[in-house]
Amino acid sequence: MDEILQKLEEFGISEKAAKIYISLLREQDVPVYKVATTSKIPRTTVYAILEELESQGLVSSWKKNNVKYYSAENPENLKRILKNKEMALNEIFGDLSGMFKLERDNPKTRVLIGVEGVKIAFEHMLEVMVQERLKLVYAFFESQLTELFPKFFFEWRARKNKKTGATTFLLVPSGLGLHEHYKSDPYRITREMPKKWPGGSFAIIGTNIFFFSFKENEVYSIIIESKIISTMFGGLFMYIWNTLDDDVGVRNKAEF
Repeated sequence: MDEILQKLEEFGISEKAAKIYISLLREQDVPVYKVATTSKIPRTTVYAILEELESQGLVSSWKKNNVKYYSAENPENLKRILKNKEMALNEIFGDLSGMFKLERDNPKTRVLIGVEGVKIAFEHMLEVMVQERLKLVYAFFESQLTELFPKFFFEWRARKNKKTGATTFLLVPSGLGLHEHYKSDPYRITREMPKKWPGGSFAIIGTNIFFFSFKENEVYSIIIESKIISTMFGGLFMYIWNTLDDDVGVRNKAEF
C-alpha cells in the first residue's frame, strides 16, 4: 500500500488524492461521506479532491436521489494522462531548451601546461576567431611572448591576419609600444600602460579569455569560456583603453 502511494505521488498525484483514488478502486459507487471515512480525510477536502480527479479522468460520478456517487475509472487512464503530459512536454521542449542555453552560462575551463600547451592555446584562439568571424580582439602582452616564441608567434600572427583580418587592440607595458614586434600596424593598434602597471598577459577572444604565464618554470595558459566573464573583462579592458593616449590612426573612444 505504501509503495503504491509513493509511486502515485511520483506520478504527480498528491498523497490525499492517491488515498482517495485507491479507496475508490477498491469500492465503486461510493458517496462522499463514505470516501471521507475510508480515506480518513475531511469531507470538505474530499469534495475538492474528487473534482480534481474527475477533471483528470481518473474518477467518474453519477447522482441518485440527489446524492452523488463516485467510482474510480480504469487505471489505464493513468497511462493516457502520462502520454498526454509527454506530448505536451514535447511541444514546448525546444523552447525550454533554448531558454536553458540562453540563460545559463556555466564557464568552461582548460589548463594547458608548458610551451606546447601555450602553442595549443594560441591555435585555439585562431580557431575561435575564424569560427566566430571576429574582426576585433583585445589583448595585453609582455615582451616574454616574443622572447619565448619568436618564430612561432610571428608565423601564428601571419596566419591570423590572413585568415581573419581581425584588428587587435593591444595593451603593452610602458616603453614597449614602439618596439617593432608590438607597435601599431594595419592589423594592430597599440597603447602603452602606465609604468606602475603590475603586468600580466591575457587575450579576450569572443566569449573566451586566455590567460598566460611566461615566467621561467611557470609557462602555461588558462582558458575560460564564458560570455558573462568575457563581457566583464572586455568592459574593464575598454575602460582602461579609453583612459590612455590615442596612437596615430586609433579610433576615438571605442566601445566593447
